[in-house]
Amino acid sequence: MEKSIKIKFHLTGLETIDGRVDEFAQEVALDIKNRAKDYAPVLTGALRDSIEVIDGENNREKYIGSITIPYAIIQELGTIKMSPQPYLIPALDEVIREL
Repeated sequence: MEKSIKIKFHLTGLETIDGRVDEFAQEVALDIKNRAKDYAPVLTGALRDSIEVIDGENNREKYIGSITIPYAIIQELGTIKMSPQPYLIPALDEVIREL
């Protein structure tokens, strides 16, 4: 079972503006990644440093998150014994508000 959290988004319906959609998707993904790094809780910096953008099946599909840190999802969502320390969702919310 994968123990990481990723944000996936896929842009559709924008084919009329051609290659700019791919560029826009990359810019949005990098913006979310950078803001998530700003929000990430830091003890050693491993979680913050592991946040990355990974291309999906095409240039318009992006995954943002940590695939190497098993406790990433715990930090984001919390547990019964630990309060969440979200970093991906606030970053995504912030970027969406600015679009």
